[in-house]
Amino acid sequence: SGLKARPGWSSWKVVREEKSRRQAKNQKKKNNAKMQQRRKQWDEHKKRVWEGEEEKEKEAETKLMDDEPEYVPRCELGPPPSWDAEALQARAEAEGLIVYKSFGDVEEAWTKKARQSCFPPTEEEASSMSLAKCLRCLPHDMDTGGFFVALFKKVKPLGKRAREEAEKLAHELRSDIADAEGTEVRTPKKSDEECNGKEAQDKGGADADAEQKGKIVKNKVLLRGKGKTRGDLGNENFTVSNPDLWEPLVEFYGFGEDFPRERFMTRSAGDSKVMYFVGKPVKDLMDRGIQDRITVINSGLKGFERNAHQCEVRYRVAQEGIQFVAPFMSKRKLVIDLKTFKTCLQQGSTPLDNFAESFKKTVSEFSVGSFVVVLEGFENNYAKKMMMVMWRCRSEAVNCLVCKTEMDGMKSKLRAITGEEDSSTEETKEEAQIDS
Repeated sequence: SGLKARPGWSSWKVVREEKSRRQAKNQKKKNNAKMQQRRKQWDEHKKRVWEGEEEKEKEAETKLMDDEPEYVPRCELGPPPSWDAEALQARAEAEGLIVYKSFGDVEEAWTKKARQSCFPPTEEEASSMSLAKCLRCLPHDMDTGGFFVALFKKVKPLGKRAREEAEKLAHELRSDIADAEGTEVRTPKKSDEECNGKEAQDKGGADADAEQKGKIVKNKVLLRGKGKTRGDLGNENFTVSNPDLWEPLVEFYGFGEDFPRERFMTRSAGDSKVMYFVGKPVKDLMDRGIQDRITVINSGLKGFERNAHQCEVRYRVAQEGIQFVAPFMSKRKLVIDLKTFKTCLQQGSTPLDNFAESFKKTVSEFSVGSFVVVLEGFENNYAKKMMMVMWRCRSEAVNCLVCKTEMDGMKSKLRAITGEEDSSTEETKEEAQIDS
């Protein structure tokens, strides 16, 4: 039930509007008050200049255009009174939507819009393709396309070279475990053909390896033609974060003894700009020396990022991994109501005067730095991630440290929870009406 935001149609429906968007837009633009006023002024001007049959024809044409009905919603906006299939079907038809049961019901003029692929497959097709194991998400709150979700299980490496590398890595891991347990691991025998092929490959690639070594200097890539090097942080190993960094963070954010600081890792090179929260299985592999055999390009979620502002501590909480940090915070974490949460959810700095007096008083006592706000009702449900990282500015203001993409996602969640339109969406609609 994780992706189910609210009840609705349980089967696939293909619907269309009576008119295309362009036709509806043109009709609305032609009949708005501004265009009618311009048309009236033009008719008065023509009446003063021209007389005779042409004027009478113009008046008749104008009358026909004025008689066209202005578009108004056929039913009140908002959630329907019931979410069962019959009520939703009636709601769609009352709004002027045409429902197609099959591709054969689609008019010829609309076959390029409502295509054959828009309709669900037959029972035989669904059974042959095992579609019961798949999921297709059709967003109802955003004007986007659908998303197809399928889970694939990789049972073995695809190529011969990849299989050989996987077998070699597995043997080395088994050897490490055997050394720790005091047992012996048998080395798998290779055929003569595989051995000869391996020797030829090693011999042929010796020159290439030598040339490659001449281009790489201590994990730094040589910039061609300039004779300079730059560090490649993506090739540096992950290592446990410096213990000296945690003492001020524990005091600042109120972390307890159960806080898993050993699972926050940094790159071995550089100055630890980011501390990543790594899952326990991956952390166990790193502790066993997996990074000596393979290069880990990326792992974990950003838990802390180094501050670029004046603050008592060097690191602020990162929004990417907030769900793994906020549960352990006993300081600088606020549970707020829906109205305050919406006020926080905007770009740029927000004055504290825009908030309720209780929130303003609490945040005013904070020193400069990051803090976390959690939506009321989700303080024990961190998996939903209805929380944000905020920044207490030096002035009497706060700033939301959430990227625009995640902001839009949170607004969509709020619309699904409350069933209300977002205020920014309503303002956009009003501006569009004014412009038209």
